[in-house]
Amino acid sequence: MRSHRLSGFGRAFHLKCARAHAVDCLADYKVSESVRSEHTVKYVPPYGVFPLYFSLIARRPCIVETGISVRRWSLRTARTWRQPLRPGERTSGTGKPVSNSILLSLPDAEYRRIRPHLQFVNLPHHENLHEPGRKLKFAYFLNTGMISLILVGRDGKSVEIGVTGKEGFTPIPLAIGLKISPHRAIVQVAGEGFRVNVAALDKLLQSSPLFQATLNRYAVVQGLQVGQTAGCNRLHNLEQRLSRWLLLTQDRVDSGSLEITHDFLASMLGTDRPSVSLTANSLQKKGIIEYMYGGVKILNRKKLERSACECYEVIHQFDGEFARQLDQRNGFGAMRSARSG
Repeated sequence: MRSHRLSGFGRAFHLKCARAHAVDCLADYKVSESVRSEHTVKYVPPYGVFPLYFSLIARRPCIVETGISVRRWSLRTARTWRQPLRPGERTSGTGKPVSNSILLSLPDAEYRRIRPHLQFVNLPHHENLHEPGRKLKFAYFLNTGMISLILVGRDGKSVEIGVTGKEGFTPIPLAIGLKISPHRAIVQVAGEGFRVNVAALDKLLQSSPLFQATLNRYAVVQGLQVGQTAGCNRLHNLEQRLSRWLLLTQDRVDSGSLEITHDFLASMLGTDRPSVSLTANSLQKKGIIEYMYGGVKILNRKKLERSACECYEVIHQFDGEFARQLDQRNGFGAMRSARSG
């Protein structure tokens, strides 16, 4: 039997498993208090999160009555079911932890349909995920890293118009059944995640209304970001745009150190390498960043926010509202699932 990670609901318990089905990794846990009543947990999801029933157990030693040897578990501080699932509390069919916000927000029933179709992928720096005008093969849901959406002109010049991290997915046209995209998608910051075959995604969306609604909402948020970025590239100076880009990237990779070259930054910002170097040196002299060959380190985020144009705050607001919607649904969805388990 696959061992399940236990969420904490008190002090040390003596537990042993009452029954488990190896195929589905489901188990019944009959838990008795040392004095009187008992509680039975009828279902443990295959991605390893215990239902709400454990929160009903008194904080005293208890025992699960089976024929399997007793094992001691240390159960740490309780976490209420109104809080969103944390990264790693769901896994793919091959046991890889899930950190993508969209996948974590889905109800249990819909996630169980999607889970077998999640193919784990490593995403190295500069990997090209899809080209403009070509048939799309996969949807990508990142755990870590960042993807840039690139607009490519006929003359070969390019500019970044949007970014996606673990908060979303790409390519956006798949949310409404389109099989081509007008943009190129490149891995800007190396990471990992999952991909789903387009044919499988189409079937899943037909039977998973909340999954469909979530992708639609993210498509709207991404469209707002693209429009704001287009205006930013036209109206604001390079220092403001570089500051905005660094802030958006840090938000998605949770790190102040970013591996990026002058040339790639120039391509993302629609300018030339010497201009990027001059602008980065200016920010470095102000003590905002440390710029070195092949990377940037953010030293003072508050100053960087003041250096950016208003576009960062607008995009950040869109992202924040989408995240709050996911968190709210996630918390209440987990609670409902626990009650029906």
